[in-house]
This record gives sequence, structure tokens and C-alpha cells, in this order.
Amino acid sequence: MTVSKTSGYNYCATMRNVDVAGRQVEPDYLDIRPRLVNTSHADNRTYVPQEDDNWSRVAWRFLGDGRYYWIIADYSQVNDLFLELGPRVIERIRTQLHTALTSSQLITSIDVKRGREFQRGTTIRVRKAASATFVDAQVSAVDALTTQGLVGPSKVSFSTAITVPFGGIATLGSTVAVVTRDERPLTIPSLERALFEALDFGNPMNTLIE
Repeated sequence: MTVSKTSGYNYCATMRNVDVAGRQVEPDYLDIRPRLVNTSHADNRTYVPQEDDNWSRVAWRFLGDGRYYWIIADYSQVNDLFLELGPRVIERIRTQLHTALTSSQLITSIDVKRGREFQRGTTIRVRKAASATFVDAQVSAVDALTTQGLVGPSKVSFSTAITVPFGGIATLGSTVAVVTRDERPLTIPSLERALFEALDFGNPMNTLIE
């Protein structure tokens, strides 16, 4: 079995299964791919993938060859190469609306049950239950409301007014979430270091099977 030198499987052992009589029972296959372990260097760079990036495109841009994608993945401690590279939006449900909203209503604040879940400057997302429609807003202030002397829901104010794209939201029929962006920067080695550690002298003496 021949493997290209540019492949991450270049230094893998070739595995073969035989029966008690020594006869091969299935085609040869490669063992677990070795992974680079010395990944912390002062000349490493970081790169935040954009929406249209993929592994081969990033490898071509920084290392001059799309086949070197596995080097960047190893340096970035990424095991799943099917992972989407673009910035990801994470929606964490934090509370429910305390008051209903009307469709096309221009609002500058909403009442939520647990206002302490939000902080100034964070982005929140209001979503109607069982719907893909949502509206985002940035929090400018959070003020506790009182009812008969007791602390009740909180008023979350926005930095700019927003228009609600849906209406008839019941108290228990909608959610308010904190929205964050997961940038997941990649670690990019210099071309010289990548060639040395991954493709030349460094790989067989500087790898670890995980």
C-alpha cells in the first residue's frame, strides 16, 4: 500500500488480518493516523475562518497546498475535519417573555422573567415558540421591576429600537436567549515548520498515536 508523502497517513502502519492458517481475510488497511504533538511555537499564527472557508482553501492560502489541511487541523487540535470552519452562532436559552408582543410593534425594551441572566452589551435573541423567525437586539440596560414591593420580572432595554416580525406571543410561548459567536481560530504554523515537522525529519520522530 503506497501513501503520498503529503498525506497525514504517510507514517501509519499497514495493518493486515489473517486467519489461523495465515491467509489474509480482508484487504490491508492503515492504522490510526499519527498526530503532531509539538504544536506550540512562537511563530505560530492564528486565523479566524470566514463563512466560505473550507480546510483545503485555508491550507492553500497559508501553506501553498490544499493537501496540507491535516497539518493545520493537528496544530489547531481539531479531531473532526467535518467541523464547519465559519464562525458559529450559539443560542443559549435564558428566560421567557413576561409580556406579549404585537407583530410589527416597534419596541425598545421587553419584560423577561429573569433579567439577571442578561448583561449590558450582550446580544439577545427573541424567538417565537416552534418558529424559525427571530429578532436580535443588543442590551443597553437591565432594570428590575417591582410588584407590590416584591422584585418581579426585569425590563431589558435595547440600544436601538427593533421591529417584532411576529405577533401574539404568549407568556410561555416564546424564549429569550443570549447569542454569542464562536470564532474558533485556527493555529497556522509557518510553511518551513510545517514542512519540517509534518513532511520531513520531524514527523516520524515527533508524532503520537492517539
